[in-house]
Amino acid sequence: QGRTISGSAFYPAVWVNGRRIRRGVELSWMPGPFSLKSEAVDVREDRKGVGVRGNDLPDSISRAWYASGTWNVTGKKEAGGVELAFRYEQLRFGSAEHPGLPSRGNRAANILGNSDRVLTFGVNWYANRWVKIQANSIREKLEDKQLGRSPQPGRDLFWTHVVRVQLVM
Repeated sequence: QGRTISGSAFYPAVWVNGRRIRRGVELSWMPGPFSLKSEAVDVREDRKGVGVRGNDLPDSISRAWYASGTWNVTGKKEAGGVELAFRYEQLRFGSAEHPGLPSRGNRAANILGNSDRVLTFGVNWYANRWVKIQANSIREKLEDKQLGRSPQPGRDLFWTHVVRVQLVM
């Protein structure tokens, strides 16, 4: 099941049966006060015998990727340190083949796909060696804004703001 940052479902769970193949690649580069990271994942899941008549259905496909970066403005991750961050990502669901009309049903041969693209901007402040405060503004855009596939029916663009306190032991 695909969920937005706020926890609302934008893609239903579908029935799968059989093997799951997950492939991924990641990249990390951290020169000095900067960091760049990226990852891509492709998951294919068999749907053997889960059709209405017990027939096999085309594989369920889930794909995700992200690219993120940080810049430690003050050059330190200790008391008083400030870090700027960004992240751009996508999570997409659908089916491998597309026989017939797309449907939202969890036994559909052609699953009506959906994706969530998320852009995050953040600031991290290291209050002291035990406390890090993070503030993020998050923009989400759904591919399909139909009723039941969007937190706010008819809307496909959302902003969420989050403040988090992280304790380090």
